[in-house]
Amino acid sequence: MKTVNVCVLVVGAGIAASGANGQGTLTRTDLRAEASAEYVQGGSFGNSGTTMDASGADFVGIENRSFSGGGFSGRGFAHFAATFTPTSPLINGTFSRVVLDACSSAEITASHVQPPVPHSSERAYGLARGVIEFSLSTTVNWTWIGGWHGKSYSTGAFNRVVGEMMLIDLNSPTQYVNITNTSLNGSGDWSQMFSLSGTLGPGNYQLVWSHESLVTGGNTPFGPWTTAKGGSPLIICTNSTFEMSEVPAPATAMICSVIFAAGVRRRR
Repeated sequence: MKTVNVCVLVVGAGIAASGANGQGTLTRTDLRAEASAEYVQGGSFGNSGTTMDASGADFVGIENRSFSGGGFSGRGFAHFAATFTPTSPLINGTFSRVVLDACSSAEITASHVQPPVPHSSERAYGLARGVIEFSLSTTVNWTWIGGWHGKSYSTGAFNRVVGEMMLIDLNSPTQYVNITNTSLNGSGDWSQMFSLSGTLGPGNYQLVWSHESLVTGGNTPFGPWTTAKGGSPLIICTNSTFEMSEVPAPATAMICSVIFAAGVRRRR
């Protein structure tokens, strides 16, 4: 009877452990939303801004930057949110899950990069990006589940949207997730659901989730473009959850069978 009681205790402990959340220690965050709308004609004229946080708290950043002038009208937009469980762990605090939401867009509705009033270049831009670094002292299972989409347009401007997902081991060249999707000038649009998973051992890791939208024209780093007009009010959005859980303890049933067998031998 004593052997059975010990077995019950061991099994109970195993069940409790396997149901617990894996915990990562937050070591660094760079969460930000950036947006701008501007043109260049001798000097630079426009509207730009960045909202960011590096404290390790739950974060919502929104930048909505519009500008009109000199025959130009455009808007850049970015929204990024990170919500941790437990909430707002702060740097050196622990977490088991983070929900990542992001949207970015860029749109130019009036362009003047051609004579008689030439702008050197015009640009609308939006960036929603999160970098989360954490350490693990034990092995955990992980999942990254969600969906994302991106769309660009062909209007004679340079129109690009880029989505990026990464999960990297900072102590080795291992990249558990390294996905980049690009839509350029109306080609390469995507709309996908994803469900990723794996196991991480003790170490240091980096999680990156980034979405960028750009419309530009005139004399740009990507070559000359006859117009900057194009884009969309909403061209790339994401919603996902990254979660860690404890790896189940070694089979408690085997432990119990050994204990039971030993008890039987003692009784004999």
